[in-house]
Amino acid sequence: MRYLICEKCGGYYLLQDGEYPDSFDLKCDCGGHLKYVKDEAENKKNISAHLFKISAALAILGILILATGIYNYENPGYGNNEKYSQNEINYFTEIGFASDERIHKWKSSVIRVKIIGSYTSDDSNSLNSAINDINHGASGFQMTLDSQNNSVEPDVEVYFIPRSQFNTYGMDLPESVGACEVWSDSEGNIQKAKIVIPSDPIYQEYRSRIIPHELGHSLGLMDSYENKGSILYYRLQDRSKYANIDKVMLRILYRDDILPGMSKNEVETILNRSRSSFGL
Repeated sequence: MRYLICEKCGGYYLLQDGEYPDSFDLKCDCGGHLKYVKDEAENKKNISAHLFKISAALAILGILILATGIYNYENPGYGNNEKYSQNEINYFTEIGFASDERIHKWKSSVIRVKIIGSYTSDDSNSLNSAINDINHGASGFQMTLDSQNNSVEPDVEVYFIPRSQFNTYGMDLPESVGACEVWSDSEGNIQKAKIVIPSDPIYQEYRSRIIPHELGHSLGLMDSYENKGSILYYRLQDRSKYANIDKVMLRILYRDDILPGMSKNEVETILNRSRSSFGL
């Protein structure tokens, strides 16, 4: 048997008696070149080679898809196309602005955290868990926990100290079981954050809840006085994980088009325009 086989798509045509390759335009509809094959054995060899190329390409594609999937899980990257409900927008106007009624956020895409003081393995695990929770649910930045030997100055310092020593760090707030202080420049770019967590044994069971709350403040979010389901609720709740609403708040805050120093009106205009573009 005699065939014309496309070297590009693998399609083939069986030549009939009296038909010769010279009688054909040796160009396939796909744009590939048609190769003349004299016998079935050679045809099978060419087809097998073509199938091998396809299989190899599919395998590479599968690896790329898997790698992309893993990356997207670790860095969801919702971006500026995420849709928000009116309740989510309203909630952001409650906790997304500092005392000067402007946006304060980190400019750096990597925020380095360092743990300092007398902490337990449970405390270290809780901090790691909170950082992972943030990284998997937010976008626009990544938090990393620096090793103790890292000499580079961290962005966020987390101190585990006795509650009685809070005043030495300027954070002796009445009835506070944790505190966070954030320093920003005149434009609203956060430059440094310091968190204090009570290291007293009596507070051990509470620290897994205090840590994610204070980390949220270090990123630029304020206390909530309305939403008891949020990790940012001003009173300590029986919650050690970020609720979905908390992750949405972080994604809004770290959108590319939400800039440090923006006012509530400016941010609401952007978010409402986003809702309108989706017909909500």
